[in-house]
Amino acid sequence: MRYSAIDAARVWVGEQLRYPQRIPRTTTVLDWSAIPSTLQRRLEDVARASGTIDFGSLPRRRWFSTRPALSASDHTTVASASTVLHWPTHADTDETRIVTLAEGVLDRTAAHPAWTIPVVGGRRSVIGLHMELHAIAAAANELLTLRSSTPDPPTAAGVATQSREEWNRREVIFAQSRSTLSDRVAALRVVEDALDRVHSVAEDLRTVQRLSADTHRAEQLHQQMAGAELAAADAPTASEQLEEVEQNLRAQVDYLDTLVARTPRP
Repeated sequence: MRYSAIDAARVWVGEQLRYPQRIPRTTTVLDWSAIPSTLQRRLEDVARASGTIDFGSLPRRRWFSTRPALSASDHTTVASASTVLHWPTHADTDETRIVTLAEGVLDRTAAHPAWTIPVVGGRRSVIGLHMELHAIAAAANELLTLRSSTPDPPTAAGVATQSREEWNRREVIFAQSRSTLSDRVAALRVVEDALDRVHSVAEDLRTVQRLSADTHRAEQLHQQMAGAELAAADAPTASEQLEEVEQNLRAQVDYLDTLVARTPRP
């Protein structure tokens, strides 16, 4: 059976859920359907300028100091679409771990070098990451709240059969909901892994482009090396030829010297 990317991501999420995580920092989620698209684009600028995908962590003054600055009306719209989530400060649950994992994946995705690589149809939107994070956080918080408020099942045999059936039904729903949330985080993990591969290919392309741009320089260096090798190969022959010239000249000098010695002196 072929091991798909989503299968690998599910395994990764399952492994991460085995270990304690920090408490989620996403304490405010937005109903994005209540926010006009024009304001969504301005919020995208807020996210890009602030370097965070958690609007709830931004102090009020940052909303107005961001360029382009948000107006008081914008702030009112965002506030009216906001819902505050309450997480247990000490409890470490599957739900809080799921949200924390989603935050980590989305943080890395938003800051990933490949996230800004142009795509067909336009640039990637950071707001899309916000929407998914808020959907996961809201669903996980609702699941945790309902699960925490569900009492233990009745223990007396033959008593409150309907209540026990309801309790069993809820346990099945809770398990299915956690599985669905885990799958949503796994889907985000697939995107992160894909960005890693895209970044690797982009780096390879950049390397090829640099090599291609320097091809003529490398060719010149190769020609220089070839010339040096040729000169080195010709050096012994040239040396022998020079030695022959030297011997010929020396013979001529010796001959002339003999003639000088034979010349009568006055």
